[in-house]
Amino acid sequence: MSNPRPPASELLPLLAAAFPHTFFADPKQVQPLKINIHHDLEALHQTNALVVEANPRQWRGFLRWYTRRTCYLKALARGEGRIDLTGAVVDRDIPEPIREQARQEVTRRREPRAPRTGDTGQATTARPPSAALLSCLVAAFPQTFFTEPAQVQPLKAFLYRDLLRLAKAGALPDGIDRSQLKPFLRWYTGRTSYLNALAHGLGRVDLTGAVVTATIPEAIRQRARAEVQRRRERQSAQAAMTAAVAPPLPAPKPGPIPYSLEDLYAMAVDAKLEVTLKFTTLPHARPVGPGKMVFALKTPDGQLVTAEVGNKVWNKLVKAAEEWPSWIAALTGSMGERTEKGFTLVNPGLQVFERKPKASAEATAPQAEALSAALAAANPVEVAPMSPTAEPAKLPPAPPIPSAAPSDSASRKAVLSLKNRQATS
Repeated sequence: MSNPRPPASELLPLLAAAFPHTFFADPKQVQPLKINIHHDLEALHQTNALVVEANPRQWRGFLRWYTRRTCYLKALARGEGRIDLTGAVVDRDIPEPIREQARQEVTRRREPRAPRTGDTGQATTARPPSAALLSCLVAAFPQTFFTEPAQVQPLKAFLYRDLLRLAKAGALPDGIDRSQLKPFLRWYTGRTSYLNALAHGLGRVDLTGAVVTATIPEAIRQRARAEVQRRRERQSAQAAMTAAVAPPLPAPKPGPIPYSLEDLYAMAVDAKLEVTLKFTTLPHARPVGPGKMVFALKTPDGQLVTAEVGNKVWNKLVKAAEEWPSWIAALTGSMGERTEKGFTLVNPGLQVFERKPKASAEATAPQAEALSAALAAANPVEVAPMSPTAEPAKLPPAPPIPSAAPSDSASRKAVLSLKNRQATS
């Protein structure tokens, strides 16, 4: 299992919050630090003036990591002044040998690394040796080692001794080097999938896949959970930092129209624009002027349409809403003046229909059976016996079946059809 102690990089956000003018998470703001700045941190720690919970050993590890980053070396190469814990510049002149050494290191890091070559002179794979050994051990011990993270189980304590015993007896398959076993186990038990298996308390297995330890101590499980959580938080922080410094993606440019709008406009023909609004609830209306009522309707896209109708038309609509349990009204007209939230309807015409419920299948089934029985009684058909070689008898044509009752939509008629057309000047 890997060391649960947090790495030096996790102290950066804490120290950046405590000393915002000295330590920076943004690489472009990094500046060289005062020499022996760890003494100042230790002095604050002794006086309980440091809010960061870390010991001097952790500070030194953090400072080694912080001053070896490429952004810090670039600041050294530029010769920017060294700053203390308050952000004040205490040393403006950085010796040229130190600046030259920083430039050389930055240049070396920018150069692409040549692939490692083996004895044959060919470039070896970039895959770690321990990871490359996994496939061999999975084939040799399929119940113990797994490539699928969801199948990984904790290993028996001191499993290395069992592998070493097999290696001495020559029982390990070809391709498994004895010297690679210990690094492989260190890599395999440090993976996040293995730590998840430890945290879930799965039993430890031996080389045959048998569970030899069913209970894992809670302290080990807790350390595994803490390490998994730390890795997740580090990945989230790295993703957030990458998203913060990454430039925004350019907006996609609309593609060219595959036709000419001017040509289409030239071929346009005259047409009449009408709007039809359907509603099943009596709207709230107000009188406007002598003999007129005005109300508003709201469309699904949020537009408000206002319409003026005569009192006679409105009274018919009210009467239909009172007498019919279910109805639908259709308001038709032309688009008029635009308003703040919609438009007005010019020359509205109103039609109201009663909505009747459709007959259920259970109610129509007896009617269909009775109709079939009546047809059979009116036109009986006798079938004569037929010899094996005789031609089949021709049946008389069946009388035409009367068409079924028209559907609800076909039988619907406008009970009320009133139009209020205003004369245009």
